Amino acid sequence: MDTQIQTYHDTSAFGEDDEMSQTDVHNNLIIYLIAVLSQLFSEQKVGIFTSIQLYGDPLYPGRNKSPDLLAIDNLMSTPDGEIASYYINDNHPPPRLLMEISSKDNWDEDVEQTYKVGSYERMGIPEYFACDPHPVQVWKKQWL
Repeated sequence: MDTQIQTYHDTSAFGEDDEMSQTDVHNNLIIYLIAVLSQLFSEQKVGIFTSIQLYGDPLYPGRNKSPDLLAIDNLMSTPDGEIASYYINDNHPPPRLLMEISSKDNWDEDVEQTYKVGSYERMGIPEYFACDPHPVQVWKKQWL
């Protein structure tokens, strides 16, 4: 596998998963998780990114997802510091892991098998985490 992964740069406006704004809790947790993941992967060539437009669902090749955090092997930030989007294919492997920071409004989408979970599974992403950072938990069901 080549060490320099080319990226696909999106020219469209907002994708289906783009959010207009995030709460302070959401932003602070992303900053914290970037630090944790950066430390965890410090000895490896793994890039930690936030809100990249991610393509590669074989059922919906033109649709993107924009997870809160991604860890991608062999992809480091470019000199200008910006990677806008990433297309999973034979030359560009799926991210090692994805994380979503959930809220009451988007929790169902983040854990629904037919929506994000199913799409990320079809993309070949081995690790997916949905985090609920709120004091009153939005997940009310039994954990599997």
